[in-house]
Amino acid sequence: FGGDGNANGNDFQSMLSTAAKIKGQQLKKERKLFETYLPYLQNSYFKPNPLHTLELKQQIVKAQEYKTKAIECYHNENYQQSITLLHQVLSLFHYIQPKPLNYNWREQGIKDNKISYYDLRKKTIPIQELIVQCYRNCSLIHLKLKEYQLCIKYCQESLTLNENDVKILYRQAQSYLELAQQ
Repeated sequence: FGGDGNANGNDFQSMLSTAAKIKGQQLKKERKLFETYLPYLQNSYFKPNPLHTLELKQQIVKAQEYKTKAIECYHNENYQQSITLLHQVLSLFHYIQPKPLNYNWREQGIKDNKISYYDLRKKTIPIQELIVQCYRNCSLIHLKLKEYQLCIKYCQESLTLNENDVKILYRQAQSYLELAQQ
């Protein structure tokens, strides 16, 4: 007590920041798998896709609409909006949720053993083709933004669905070359 309170306030803020970093590192050990997921898959844990309530045919129609809007955004150089829309499509058919659904991850942290994994990417040919197109578009945007690691990750995901995709193989090679030159 005493003084203007700034030293005590700064010390307290520093202590809180240090405690948060330590806790974050401890929790990271319990979510090793989660940390490897692409951003759209991680985000699906926190915010479920509202389109999950629709029937499958309606989901596919909405997903096509989102993909079309994403392409428009890309052509208008609104890359972040394009990625957001593509993530909406991807998280419609490939997502994770807390297990059980009422698990309080905010208080207990994200843990790999508290994740339910849903993968509908191969459910139908149209869904698989749509997902591959979205991965292609995400990889192109990340390549354009010089985010080579993310480009490679999207390429790798796409290759799990279509291992002979020449565009994806080329983008992946471009990204590896760019990283090697850095």
